[in-house]
Amino acid sequence: MNRYGPIERAVAASLLANAVLQLAVFVPGVGDGVPTDAKVVSLVTAAIAVAGAWGLWNRRTWGRRTTLVVTMLNVLGTIPVVFDDPGAGVTVLAVGTIVVGILVVAQLLSGDLKGEVGRPATV
Repeated sequence: MNRYGPIERAVAASLLANAVLQLAVFVPGVGDGVPTDAKVVSLVTAAIAVAGAWGLWNRRTWGRRTTLVVTMLNVLGTIPVVFDDPGAGVTVLAVGTIVVGILVVAQLLSGDLKGEVGRPATV
């Protein structure tokens, strides 16, 4: 029996795509070619993603919507990075963000998650 439901999987994937991979640009050697403005946007986006994941974990409708919007913006904003060739490390992070982001959007739009959001959690 799988103890993790759709909410838990969506929160974990969202945090991976929207927070961890975004903050990886601060790792020395990975984000060396990334402009400071892009690093600031990554930091703000990661903070909003964490707030959205918290709302999603608590089954709030705004958490689902926030996570969906942040994830879609991250995926759309990351696509040009793959073609810009900023370096191997950043390209790997960009591809990872896109793949996990698409999975998050698919999970958030799935029918079984829609039924979970907006109702109290069962223990």
